Amino acid sequence: MQYIAMIEAIADAPQYQFLWHELPVEERLKEAARAGFAGVDFWDWIDKDIDHLAQVAADHGIFINSVFGSRRGSLSNAADHDRVLDQFRESLEMAARCGIRALFVQSDEVGPGGQVVPPARPLSVAERWQALEEGLWRLVELVDSSGLEVTLLIEPLSKLHVHGYLLRSVLDAARLVQRLNSPRLRLVFDLFHQQINEGNLINNLRATIDLVGAIHIADVPERGAPGTGEINIARIYREMLALGYDGQIGFECVPGHSSTAEVLAAIRAIFPFPDPDSDAERR
Repeated sequence: MQYIAMIEAIADAPQYQFLWHELPVEERLKEAARAGFAGVDFWDWIDKDIDHLAQVAADHGIFINSVFGSRRGSLSNAADHDRVLDQFRESLEMAARCGIRALFVQSDEVGPGGQVVPPARPLSVAERWQALEEGLWRLVELVDSSGLEVTLLIEPLSKLHVHGYLLRSVLDAARLVQRLNSPRLRLVFDLFHQQINEGNLINNLRATIDLVGAIHIADVPERGAPGTGEINIARIYREMLALGYDGQIGFECVPGHSSTAEVLAAIRAIFPFPDPDSDAERR
């Protein structure tokens, strides 16, 4: 398995300040490398000097794994498709320069306060699902035509944190990925979001594991370290092993009142990390 650290830190939003949030972003990259992570995730890249950060990561033997492919417009609204695809074209150019391996796909544009930006005209749920599938087809074709080894990752989000979002269920995401039947498109199984939305984590993981591109780890309710909430993450890790999962595990833990060192200790109590000095294991 390959371990990835979420190191985004959004000012004035304590619920979105992840590992090493108190440090400058370059220092977060260095600490992730020292801790034995293979790479790091961000959300936005347009608000960062992403080329510089990619070089800093490479200098320390790790990589920037994923970022958002777009932030404006909704794939669930056909009128927004061209706008979304234009942003993905720009993101693909950046990915080629910086060695980014995955771009996150959102069903809807999320605005301030976790509210989905409404379309200019009301859309039925059926219209939104149809538009989302058509938009995903166009994104897959765009990535195929680019010739880049970039994966599109689609993730259901929590009904408590992103209001009005279309894609809630990992089973719905799996059906979309199955219908498109492209190795370019994988789903993210996020324990935090899925426990809130539908629970049944182990059965749903079993049902979708062949379509999973990443598993994200954080406990409920505070999005904290393993053992701070209601999810038996150790049991789910054993299930990953039983299912033969050997892909990416992203740690999206918010330290809150704990230190990053305490979060890492809780993670390491379950997940066997590679030697931090072993470049071969991290890459």
